[in-house]
Amino acid sequence: MRPCTRGRFDFVISEVYGFAQEKSEIHFRPMSVSIGSMLGHFKITAKLGEGGMGEIWRAQDTELDREVALKVLPPDYVGNEERLSRFVREAKSASALAHPNIITIYEIGKQEVATDEGDSRDVHYIAMELVDGLTLKQHIHDRRTDLKTLLGYLGQAAQGLARAHEAGVVHRDLKPDNVMITQDGFAKVLDFGLAKLNVISDPGEGVTSAPTLADDATREGVMMGTVGYMSPEQAQGSPAVDHRTDIFSFGCLLYEAATRRRPFVADTSIDTLHQILHDDPAAMEDLNPDVPGALRRVVKRCLAKDPARRAQSMRDLALELSELVDEFDSLAPASALGSTIAAVAATPPPKPRRNWALGLGAVAVAVIAVVLIWSMRGSRPLPATDGGDSSGGFQAMEIEPLTADGTITNAALSPDGRYLAHTRAVEGKTGLWIRQVATGSNVPIVAPEDVGLFGLVFAPDGEHLYFLRRDPEQAGFNALFKVPTLGGEARRILFDVDSGVTFSPDQSRIAFPRGMPHQNRTVLLVAEADGSGERELVSLTSPDRFLLARPAWSPDGTVIVAAMHTADDLLTFRFTVIEVESGTMSPLAGEHRFARMSAVEWLPDGSGLIVVGRRSQLDAIDQIWLIELPGGEIRRVSNDLNSYRGASVSADGSTLATVSTETVTQLYVVAADDPADVRQLTSGPREKVYDLVAAPGDKVIVQRRRLDQIQLWEMSAAGEEPRRLTSDGTFFSQAISDDGTLLLACVLFEDERPHVWRIDSQTGTRLEQLTSGDGEVNLALSPAGDWLLYGRLGNRALWQRDLASAEERLVVENYRGSAEISPDGESFALFAFADDGGQSRRVIEIRSREGRLERTLPWDQGQDFYWHPDGEAFVGVRSRERVSNLWRVPLDGSEPTQITEFDRGFIVDADWSPDGEWLYVTRGENTSDVVLVRNFR
Repeated sequence: MRPCTRGRFDFVISEVYGFAQEKSEIHFRPMSVSIGSMLGHFKITAKLGEGGMGEIWRAQDTELDREVALKVLPPDYVGNEERLSRFVREAKSASALAHPNIITIYEIGKQEVATDEGDSRDVHYIAMELVDGLTLKQHIHDRRTDLKTLLGYLGQAAQGLARAHEAGVVHRDLKPDNVMITQDGFAKVLDFGLAKLNVISDPGEGVTSAPTLADDATREGVMMGTVGYMSPEQAQGSPAVDHRTDIFSFGCLLYEAATRRRPFVADTSIDTLHQILHDDPAAMEDLNPDVPGALRRVVKRCLAKDPARRAQSMRDLALELSELVDEFDSLAPASALGSTIAAVAATPPPKPRRNWALGLGAVAVAVIAVVLIWSMRGSRPLPATDGGDSSGGFQAMEIEPLTADGTITNAALSPDGRYLAHTRAVEGKTGLWIRQVATGSNVPIVAPEDVGLFGLVFAPDGEHLYFLRRDPEQAGFNALFKVPTLGGEARRILFDVDSGVTFSPDQSRIAFPRGMPHQNRTVLLVAEADGSGERELVSLTSPDRFLLARPAWSPDGTVIVAAMHTADDLLTFRFTVIEVESGTMSPLAGEHRFARMSAVEWLPDGSGLIVVGRRSQLDAIDQIWLIELPGGEIRRVSNDLNSYRGASVSADGSTLATVSTETVTQLYVVAADDPADVRQLTSGPREKVYDLVAAPGDKVIVQRRRLDQIQLWEMSAAGEEPRRLTSDGTFFSQAISDDGTLLLACVLFEDERPHVWRIDSQTGTRLEQLTSGDGEVNLALSPAGDWLLYGRLGNRALWQRDLASAEERLVVENYRGSAEISPDGESFALFAFADDGGQSRRVIEIRSREGRLERTLPWDQGQDFYWHPDGEAFVGVRSRERVSNLWRVPLDGSEPTQITEFDRGFIVDADWSPDGEWLYVTRGENTSDVVLVRNFR
């Protein structure tokens, strides 16, 4: 330990280790510990302070020859053997944490010493690390350290707390006095577990003294914690206090760091507790207009009254704060961002650069439920709290993990709630299993195979399970199969089904959407449950179209609810109600626009709809929502850092099953002449890198999600420090000329449609808006930077713009997916469907710069493709055993050859450097599991 001056350090120590400065506040019997006396092998050298938690002494460890701080516990607080035993157990747990951001507890001991009265008593003490520095409170209020530095300290504290939480230790008494900042700039969290020891029955003091209130954790109705920093569940004396109480208190620290005042302040402790339970703190931007909007949203999630709606993981908060600090200088203040609420722990957006026109609003690839970190220990009820939702109070929602292998891709709960059907990847193949919920036993009912299995749904009687599988006979199409729930032969019953089916209540019929791209329309069909008697119920012609996701047949059998896009708003969709007998359509009541959706499910009593998705293109994750009927009011069921996909509800409405997926995407560079030469350019457990475009000089410009935004970053194959180019908006595609002088991007700003902007490639500032139509997407720029292509949301047309003359013209009236300009800039190619005797056939069309069709190439690689730098081939993505790689597909029809040699993960995007020497690739990996949600209403 570094030497320090006695006067300043002793004053700091008295605050750090929990002692009041006013000696008149001390009310415990003398310990008969004095300078020069021994406690165990510790020799007392100086008294540092005393307070409600005991005395603090500087001591010398005579065995290890080091200075320590000794906290001597008051006898009144250790007289209860049960309480003392519990404290010792928890202190031992805290002592085993061994983290640089947690103060080290060396030893817990006791020794018999003589008292001033001539008798003897056991003195209990804790030996801990002696720290040189200041408290967080002093940094906030005395030194007024700048906010960026404070967030760095708090990020370190969050890392220490995350380590404690993962070890099952909850602090319960976080406050600025319990975070120490060393002279070297390290944050250390103090006093784990000590809140249980200090009992004050009447919290009548003002918040300025902020006593620690504590008692036996099993006693309901007794508070533990510090007034002003307590969570609502602590303030209510709830026995169900878990790690999320620390997250609330941590939110109070963040608020105080940003505003220099506590979020909950009143004249008395009782009034302060009332604020914590019922009031929101003053808006942070009103107290500090310069507080970043991203920080404001983090604090808001931490200070949610209901633990279920609070941020769920201290580990994620630590990562968020690290990113906030990294990007602090470029973050906009809260006052400039309005009231947008966005989450952090992100999931990849749909790939609008290459597939917007077809895929906007498609089923989301979801992200893992971070709550699993804690709920893996078993079902955990969340404490009922006075809420603020439309139902008049939060419910005790439970989240129970059912799987933990990380390979689940789809799931469905049987109507009686006894069985869970789920698909999972096994050695590169997908199989179908039935799990008995009560016992956890798994039975395979469809053997793993190369083709994908998805769209799982039980028949209403639970006897059969329906699912979709890539049709082995016709590439690019799905077929509907059914199999007995407990195993048997899977039978193909219907061809060309684009989503899971929904059943009529009597189980006699099914309904599902179908995309018919060669006819430029989508239809909702009804058929008999055995697949016969197929008929169109409703047909929509582009730009109106059904979302190709499972619809929901109402419990009374009269209507079907389906999601659809309309010409006036192709960025979001709404639900439409379709009468089964007549096909008449009408909008569902209420304001419930969504940008993405993976599930809509009726509640069995018909009182509402469960929806899994996101409300805005600017949102980061998919959440669970409830639309109350008949009024159409929408309520958020989940509110955390998790992302969810799919939903099925048991017949009694008590249980919901959903899949949570963690997706991490990273950037790699591959040497074109040696595919084995691969380097990873990004890292991190929550990294999100999406579409990219290669730039001159071994540079690449990528879409990178940090916090709640997708921004452009410049990275280098040489491993230079990444450079953030932009600071606002959400980017859907970008393109750069081969000489690097022209950078264009499709940018979406809040409450607007995306348009093409010219961006300064050095500073990232917006220079000029080039388009202003219905919303431009799918940007492609010629290598020379003289012309570009883009699609529009209002139709299926492809437009060309000459940059010199600013002339715009229609070049293709009907296209799907990607359009790519050739390396020589004289032609372009696009993904399309050709009519082949009433069936659609996937092709790539090669057209001249003027739009004249020159030739077609059969294409079964999916909608994403890239020109090879030599101009003699395309590159497509092929997956084998669930691992994606890039393949070169020659235009002359000769045999394709594999380019990359990745052994895991899927490919998001790729591009060659202008000189053809480097291939940049963004790749991702998923971890997915099933959770059950109960008491969600």
